[in-house]
Amino acid sequence: MLKKLALVLALAALISVRAEAADTDLQQIADALDVSTIKTFQFTANGTSFQLGQSTSPAAAWPRQFGKV
Repeated sequence: MLKKLALVLALAALISVRAEAADTDLQQIADALDVSTIKTFQFTANGTSFQLGQSTSPAAAWPRQFGKV
């Protein structure tokens, strides 16, 4: 039981160290892009959505809808 506890604590310490490193990397990227002066963001995406419902025949696929945002 003591070995399992030590393993869990070691993994928790390792994960927290990696999370701090990721925050530092993210901050460096934000500083390089000068994100502090950006006031708006625009996201563009497209994809396909399948609507659950009755299809035209039992062997056919569900109705597909294309979306663009």
